[in-house]
This record gives sequence, structure tokens and C-alpha cells, in this order.
Amino acid sequence: MSRRALRRGLAMAGALALAGCAHQEAAAAPPASPPPAGEVVVQALRGSDQCGDTPAPWVRWIGEPMAWRGALPSTGFGSGPKAIEVDFAASGVLLVGQGQRPTSGHGVELATPLARVEGRTAVVRVVLRAPATGAITAQVVTSPCLAVRVPRQGLEEVRAVDQEGRLLGSARVR
Repeated sequence: MSRRALRRGLAMAGALALAGCAHQEAAAAPPASPPPAGEVVVQALRGSDQCGDTPAPWVRWIGEPMAWRGALPSTGFGSGPKAIEVDFAASGVLLVGQGQRPTSGHGVELATPLARVEGRTAVVRVVLRAPATGAITAQVVTSPCLAVRVPRQGLEEVRAVDQEGRLLGSARVR
């Protein structure tokens, strides 16, 4: 065996060993501390730029699998190859839409992973993004939205508010 072949073999063995280390599962993270009293943990699932043709901001609660599979089919949230799995026994999905916008650069993001709970109502805070003044954007109609997983335990209503605290809408938890 030539020295060159030996070096290649050793390099390949080293690369394989490193790749094996990289693929090891990370140790389980310690459980996160429970949220403070009066708050629940929520999770942004996915956003989209095309969520219907409603002109104003809107919210919608989805509390069962059939509704999830049929919700906004163009987004692929609940159906198709990139469908998001949701345990509807424990959680529901709050869809928050920004309404139609005349250009690109708009979007909806989760402001914080904690929703304030007031009685039996959770208040989810989102950020409505807009392009900067004077920004060059594509002249295309968009309708941004965000799907947010919300635990249903003890809730009767979910509200969405924007970064200024303005109510975007509310939905009954069913």
C-alpha cells in the first residue's frame, strides 16, 4: 500500500469518526421551568405570505384535526407533505392574519413565547411587520399569517394583540 493511499484511508477514517460524533443525539435538555403564574407557553408553528383575501387583520381558532387539514390549503399548514402535526387533545391552533397588503415585506411574527392568561382568556402577542418607509418592494398582493400552537387547558377564549397592544381579534376555544 502506498503512502498516499494510506493517508487517504486515515483521512477517510477520521472523517467518518467525526461524522459519527456529529450525529449523536444531544443529551436531553433539562426541562424548562414552568411559565410564571398567569401565563402559558405558546409556539409559532409556521407563517405564510398567502393566507386568503380578507382586507383587515383576523384571527381564527382551530381545535380539531379536520378543520386543521382544511385550513388555508394553499399554505400546507395542516395537509400535504409539510403538514404540521398538532395534538388537538392538548392544544389548538390560533391563526393570526395581517390582512391583505399591497407589497412584499409584510409578515406576522410571535412577539413572545408566553401568552398572558386573564381568567379563562389567553392573550397572544404578535408583531405585524411592514417594510421600512422608502424600501424597494415587489408590487404584489400578500396576505401574511402565522399559525400559533396554544394549550387549551382551562381556556375559553384566545385574543391576539399587536406590538402596540391593539386587539386584532378573538376566538372561542372549542
